[in-house]
Amino acid sequence: MLKKITNQYNFSGFPRAIWAVAGMNIIGGIGLATSFTYISLYLYQERHMPMTQVGLVLLISGVSSGVFQIISGSAGDRFGHRKMVLLFGLAGVITSIALAVLIQIKAPTWSVLVSAVLVPTLGAGVTPPLNAIIARASLPSRLTESYSLQAIAGNIAWAIGPLLGGYLLGFASFGWLFGIGAGMKALELIGILFLPRDEKTGYVKGPKVGNLKSLAP
Repeated sequence: MLKKITNQYNFSGFPRAIWAVAGMNIIGGIGLATSFTYISLYLYQERHMPMTQVGLVLLISGVSSGVFQIISGSAGDRFGHRKMVLLFGLAGVITSIALAVLIQIKAPTWSVLVSAVLVPTLGAGVTPPLNAIIARASLPSRLTESYSLQAIAGNIAWAIGPLLGGYLLGFASFGWLFGIGAGMKALELIGILFLPRDEKTGYVKGPKVGNLKSLAP
């Protein structure tokens, strides 16, 4: 059955940029999933936060990530998608390292919470520029397959990451766990070298953040 399904999907012929984005999604996704899967456990077990407050922190990070994707998408259209992947990727790595250090040195809880919100927020900033790069690099006839490949890469990352994180927690501290996740996020940036350079195109003003009705058909 699996062979029948895979035979229907042609993995050959994708441009280098498509494979680069897929690799970034796998490596960066494993880094995020390895550590952030256990942020709730850390806050509850080590910081003694009620799960209601932990859920509130996750809600805030989710909302901020969504809003920031709108901002990063607009910035990518204006300044270049590859530049925004580099900028937000570096920012995500720096905040991930900061979070790992704060956890390891047992810094005040508020500083850990701020970093815990910033890491996924800045990490989400690379998604719209990468999606735009896929749309530009892919053949029109294979656009659906190109995005499907990214979905496969993301699923692989989130299948491996939590398992790896749980294994590492058997003999490593939370600080080291998040440090390993940050290291994998740093490795993700290697993929930027294989992304196409930004083209000089006229900037088209996008929809205002406060007027999402303009996105409706």
